[in-house]
Amino acid sequence: MGEEASLSRVPVNIMAWGQTCWSKDLLHDNPNDVPKDVKIDLHWVSDLPLFDYDTDMDVMTTSKAFAREPWSRQYFQQLRE
Repeated sequence: MGEEASLSRVPVNIMAWGQTCWSKDLLHDNPNDVPKDVKIDLHWVSDLPLFDYDTDMDVMTTSKAFAREPWSRQYFQQLRE
């Protein structure tokens, strides 16, 4: 029961369609219950247009998000290395 869940994602066509699979032994509400093998195999499709983060994101929203980050000298030193 202590094993990790298995998760895989396959983006077949970026932001258009893909597949996500998940599996793990799970217990119901009753602790005396026998673990059940749960598997989810999800195929998804999207008809939304491609989102380009470089041009489609609002500059002010991005700037505010960066301003809230806890930047430190150590962070930039690690980036340099």
